[in-house]
Formats: sequence, structure tokens, C-alpha cells
Amino acid sequence: TVEEYVHMVKDGIIDPVKVIQTTLQNAARTSTLMMARSIMLNELGNVEVDDSLLV
Repeated sequence: TVEEYVHMVKDGIIDPVKVIQTTLQNAARTSTLMMARSIMLNELGNVEVDDSLLV
């Protein structure tokens, strides 16, 4: 094997559009999870807990 430096974009190793697309998809998934977590915590905060169940 010969180790050789190449231009990663020109040789198709890195696709700038794919990098941006993947980053935006991950950001959207993360924000969705954060919103769902906030909603669940908010709903749990409004629930009255029956102390007899904590035994």
C-alpha cells in the first residue's frame, strides 16, 4: 500500500453537500428529542403523586 495525500473533496472522499445534509438531520433529531423531553418533564411536573404508591 502506498500512502498518498489527495484532495479529499476532488477525489470524492468528502462530499460537502452530504456533510451539511447530515449535520442538519442530526440537529433536527436532537432538537426533536429535546422538545419531547421538555414536554414529558413538564407533563410529569403537573402530575399529582399518590404518596401511598411510594412505599
